[in-house]
Amino acid sequence: WADPGFAARLLARLEAGEADLAIGAFPQAAPSLRRQSLFLDSFSSVVRRSHPRLAELGRPEGFRRERHIVMIASPTGHAAHRRLERVFAEQLRPEQVQVRVPSFLACAFLASRTDGVATIPLKLAEFLAGDLGLELFEPPLGLEPIGIDQFWHERMQQDRARRFQHAQVLPIIGD
Repeated sequence: WADPGFAARLLARLEAGEADLAIGAFPQAAPSLRRQSLFLDSFSSVVRRSHPRLAELGRPEGFRRERHIVMIASPTGHAAHRRLERVFAEQLRPEQVQVRVPSFLACAFLASRTDGVATIPLKLAEFLAGDLGLELFEPPLGLEPIGIDQFWHERMQQDRARRFQHAQVLPIIGD
């Protein structure tokens, strides 16, 4: 986590009963928290359907030549967001970043209206593709999947309102 105090604050809020549940990609969550894996997602790059170089974008050289719409991770954001931001910082020159925005939804919207390339979670890309007129393709970056988990404090384990083990888990769409 970029903010070292975030994990401690999250644990304190769960311990104090100020929060019952945390959902996200937090690989360094405190070991005292209970954890259940919800789903894995991957990343997809998206561009508008009429992008002039669509056929070239799936190849590393074509992908790297483009201008990109990059999501900036907040200090308390998911580890997956920060990991993606770090990959772009390592693999793109500063002039290749068209714009930086604070959400994946904004990335997708801007990609639908410009020649910029946005890389966002696949489930979100699939959800938005039809409405925004987006083409999806696998980014040639070797990105790791995103593991989304739910976390709760031990004191909530026997709470009758918390019955996650046998419930069907559906992916949550959004940032």
